[in-house]
Amino acid sequence: MFLPEILDRYLNFFTLASLLLIILGIFLVNKKLKESFYLYLIATTAFAPQMYTQYLFIPLIAIAIYWNFKLIIFTIITSFLFLVDGDQLNIQFLREIFNWDLRSTRIVFYPLVLILMIEFFERSIGSKKFFNQIDLVKKSIIDKLKKSLSLK
Repeated sequence: MFLPEILDRYLNFFTLASLLLIILGIFLVNKKLKESFYLYLIATTAFAPQMYTQYLFIPLIAIAIYWNFKLIIFTIITSFLFLVDGDQLNIQFLREIFNWDLRSTRIVFYPLVLILMIEFFERSIGSKKFFNQIDLVKKSIIDKLKKSLSLK
């Protein structure tokens, strides 16, 4: 979902999925077996080359183990999605209230995938290191904005 269009044009689903598995294997080599399994479940959904609502079931075990505020939000949004999505429960009353269609389902995938990506990186490199990197990026962006807006 977040990859440039050029990669999607030149690499098929099998190639992207294979590269993902290889990179994950290298990235998680120093983790304990259980922990790498849970992270793998999150990563296969977060970094999937294509997204379908059924994929959101894949990280459920990891969500139960790593339960936190971000994953509570993920669970609430996913539960709502399964109630209104045309391929899932398709509760017509809710679909009409929210004017839900396939486009709405596709849009909801973005925050769900973003939550899983954040959770993956936070768990795989550690919370402290992850938030330090986020702070560095924020400071860098703010510094660049200040420099570009300052009068010389």
